[in-house]
Amino acid sequence: MKQYILVIDEGTTGVRVMLFDPKFQIVGNHYEKLAVDYMDGGIVEECPNEIYEKSVICCRKAVEEAGVSPSDILCVGITCQRATWTLWERDTGKAVRKMVVWQDNRSKDRVDLVKKDPRFQELCPEWEMAVTPLTLPVAVPGILEKEPELERRFKAGELYFGTVDTWLVYKLTGGKVFAGDPSNASVMVGMASGKETRWPEVLIRDYLGYPMDAFCEIKGCADDYGLMDKEILGVEIPITGIIADQQASLFSQGCHERNTGRVTNGTGSFFMVNLGNELPAEQNGSIKPKIAWKLGDEVNYSVESSCFTTGAVLEWMKNNLGLLDDITKIDDISNSVPDCGGVYFVPALTGLTAPVTDYRARAAYMGISGNAKREHFIRATLESVSYAVCASFECLQEIFGLSMEEVKISGGVSRSDLVGQMMANLLDMKVERPASVEASALGAAEMAAIYMGVITKADVKNMVEAKKVFVPDENAAVYKAHYKTWKKAVDRSLNWLE
Repeated sequence: MKQYILVIDEGTTGVRVMLFDPKFQIVGNHYEKLAVDYMDGGIVEECPNEIYEKSVICCRKAVEEAGVSPSDILCVGITCQRATWTLWERDTGKAVRKMVVWQDNRSKDRVDLVKKDPRFQELCPEWEMAVTPLTLPVAVPGILEKEPELERRFKAGELYFGTVDTWLVYKLTGGKVFAGDPSNASVMVGMASGKETRWPEVLIRDYLGYPMDAFCEIKGCADDYGLMDKEILGVEIPITGIIADQQASLFSQGCHERNTGRVTNGTGSFFMVNLGNELPAEQNGSIKPKIAWKLGDEVNYSVESSCFTTGAVLEWMKNNLGLLDDITKIDDISNSVPDCGGVYFVPALTGLTAPVTDYRARAAYMGISGNAKREHFIRATLESVSYAVCASFECLQEIFGLSMEEVKISGGVSRSDLVGQMMANLLDMKVERPASVEASALGAAEMAAIYMGVITKADVKNMVEAKKVFVPDENAAVYKAHYKTWKKAVDRSLNWLE
């Protein structure tokens, strides 16, 4: 009986495939680590072929672990890292360069150049505040101008452009389907300007001079994305759900109305809030709304503020600094001291985003005295997660006038009770952690199931199961004072690079 849903969760540092049963419980789970190249000059890349090949390995291993027949799998969902892209040959499907990862900021100096370009101001004035190093008008030409042969081939119509969702669909269907979803597309473009049923011609064709047919068809998040090739699991399986990882988390945690939101603490921290079905009339701030999801004709919009290095900072502290051997012990180590001993950490390994957008900032430990020891550095690093989240929320609140009483949290770093409690104290609201922190994969499974008619959107809220709730406690005032000091440390880390 076809009853299982297979989900590919393609993240920045690894691929995880989960098999969900009819009650949306995980019965099969396999993970493969990806090699991410962090290079001088803000370059961050990974291999598109490795992403696909390890996705296939994970599919086979997860099904094997579950002891399920592939013929019993109803459909496939995909969720993935956003604004990570590559180019491949139309004729052969062969990738012609590495994936440019969303953390890449080598094109940061082009941001001001694009904004001040008279042609850009004439053709694309609404995109001015949406331009960042990872968005389409900056990232793609910034790289292709240094790779002239690829630029020639792209403009000549020999290559396809695609974010991770599009690349995986193309490869999984054996090159038969060239499509992607609007949640990923709107992040790559930099903003939502409508219901995004197509890529913006004025930006791509008129300003950048790229062929429109090099960009995929944009479908809904619960839609027909063709059949996964039988070479992978021995049977063809329909791909029916695709949604970007952060938006997937928002959806699965039941944040379906305006002023509901969640924080994903994974490789980075992303504070996302639902704006409802209408775009704000005024969009003058530095943060632009994106598409949260599209179901049929209904579109939900969202806004988010982010810190690019959360779990990435903890991995860096473990692997590069050698401060701890096991990240799962980080709460125990942090709680072995009463506080951070005056040490503060600014998590700016690749610069800072809103509210202080400075890609030339760099990470720093500050406030170090002779009494500082290893445990203080570890705790200061972990505490920086909550401080960065609080700064993100303050930025969103100022621009969009948000009014929230609670926030949901997910992602691997959200397993930390210290992070959950600090967030409650700093945000002055209830913080709810679900029973499963695999919220992105669950969102993709739900999208795939909605298309197949297994569930409806209304059913999703009833599927949210809280495991732990944090509320502000007697330490709130202390942490708010520490937060002010942390912001001083942030100020001192700005404009580090020339």
